Amino acid sequence: MSKRVYHYRIRRMAVGVYRVEEMHRFLFFKKYWIVGSRRLQLEDRYVTSEKAYKAIKSAAALKGIEVQITDLEAEYIRINRLVKGQVRQARKEARRMDEMKRNLRRIGKDELSKQ
Repeated sequence: MSKRVYHYRIRRMAVGVYRVEEMHRFLFFKKYWIVGSRRLQLEDRYVTSEKAYKAIKSAAALKGIEVQITDLEAEYIRINRLVKGQVRQARKEARRMDEMKRNLRRIGKDELSKQ
């Protein structure tokens, strides 16, 4: 029999304020999030997301339950880094293509000089 996994998320509310939320389900399809945790008896707010993460993990280890933690701020930062990397790569490729065109134009082998 599989062990039940409880879901928690960490949200950044302001600078230096991170809120812990616990997911509950109504019937089997509707989910909602409550602030804090009834099961683990956690605080509502933490100074950093790392402290919130460690608090959830340690409380879950004491209770012997399995948790899945989603840090929304860390996910947002990760996605921004991925997008920034893709934009940087596209700009690099565009610069390389412009340089190739410029070199072809300089030596007279581009499409415009053939006409």
